[in-house]
Amino acid sequence: MESAGTSCPAALLRLGVPAQRLTGEGEFFGLIEKVEGEDDLFKLNLEGKRLNTILNNYKEEYKKAFVARKVRQKAAKEVVEEYHKKYPDLSNYVENPE
Repeated sequence: MESAGTSCPAALLRLGVPAQRLTGEGEFFGLIEKVEGEDDLFKLNLEGKRLNTILNNYKEEYKKAFVARKVRQKAAKEVVEEYHKKYPDLSNYVENPE
């Protein structure tokens, strides 16, 4: 996999995403890594030689990661709800009522 590193503001503007959100969520999803020792530089963990290709790959990988996160969150919520239905008395348990 070929990686691209950039600090180009035009890339951020084309995505239509605020820079902090881009880097924060990009790092969370493993799409972006900060360049060690540089506060304003990051490396994109994506394939592509042209900016358009890199941006399109970022969008696709971001969508996949976002959907996977939402699916995990929904599944976890359903498990908790099922547990509360099965054991309603335990969900209302208070250790030290006052």
